[in-house]
Amino acid sequence: MKHDHDRVMEAQRTVALVSACPTSLEQAIKTALSSVGGTAFEVKLREVDQQVVWKVKLVVGGERVKVVIDACSGHVIKAKAETIVTEPVSRNHVPSRAVESRIES
Repeated sequence: MKHDHDRVMEAQRTVALVSACPTSLEQAIKTALSSVGGTAFEVKLREVDQQVVWKVKLVVGGERVKVVIDACSGHVIKAKAETIVTEPVSRNHVPSRAVESRIES
């Protein structure tokens, strides 16, 4: 369970990251969609190796794809297929997982 202090620190860090990046959430989604198509379902702003990036997850033709976008330049760093759904998904069924493959841009 997070303490109030931890939540405040996390909120301050998030505000600092958003304030420091010229690429907006909306721009990151548009860039990801124009790069690989599909439908966005999750977006996160993260600092990875001292670089601020948007991680946009999409569903594209039966696959989950993660697109990483440089938050400073707005350019796609990489796109990677995460999961391929090979069977219809029912309420009690866990879809098959595929080996991660890279879609380098």
